Amino acid sequence: MSHPKCLKIIAGKYKDSSIPLTYSPLTIGRSDDNSVVLAPETAASRHHAEFAEDGGAWAVRDLGSLNGTYVNGERIEWPRLLHLGDKIKIASEMMVFEEDAGDASGGVGPTIARNLIARNLLLR
Repeated sequence: MSHPKCLKIIAGKYKDSSIPLTYSPLTIGRSDDNSVVLAPETAASRHHAEFAEDGGAWAVRDLGSLNGTYVNGERIEWPRLLHLGDKIKIASEMMVFEEDAGDASGGVGPTIARNLIARNLLLR
């Protein structure tokens, strides 16, 4: 059985936050109907990217955003399978795909992020 995964934000407005990948698909963008809603002043599109799991493997795809979604510095045009340690850039947010240790230390930890995602609240 694979361990739960998360996106650890290492740079940007939400630095030191984590987004647990607890369900699929998970969408990120400025619009209120996303799973994770970014603040309106970010350079993210309304519907920027989608993370989806299939058989224990996670992939990210850009949803036609203006500024693009990047994996390890490369702008993606098609869904990209993620590997532990991959760096994903959405607007000014840089995240690392990693195993979710469930540690809520530092900033908005995974436990709090789960609650934000579950309630679909605006991250500010």
